[in-house]
Amino acid sequence: MTSRKLRVINATGLHVYPARNVANAAEKCSSRVTILYGSHIINAKSLLNILSAGIRCGEEIELCCEGEREKEDLAKMIHVIGELTDEIPAL
Repeated sequence: MTSRKLRVINATGLHVYPARNVANAAEKCSSRVTILYGSHIINAKSLLNILSAGIRCGEEIELCCEGEREKEDLAKMIHVIGELTDEIPAL
């Protein structure tokens, strides 16, 4: 397992659109991807699990990946979380 602590810098935290982006990116990972937030252990591949944690801007999380491609998956997820925006996607 590999992990890294980081701060959520998206202005509104992990609400619907940013959380969806995180869940979609995690779904594409072959590793088991979890987010540790306070006492919560969150399956990052589940939009509902991410939303239910109520992670706000400035909060520290620990992103964990476990699997054959864990280092690559962790780097990908760190990038995704660092690039989150509040933009509503075009239909």
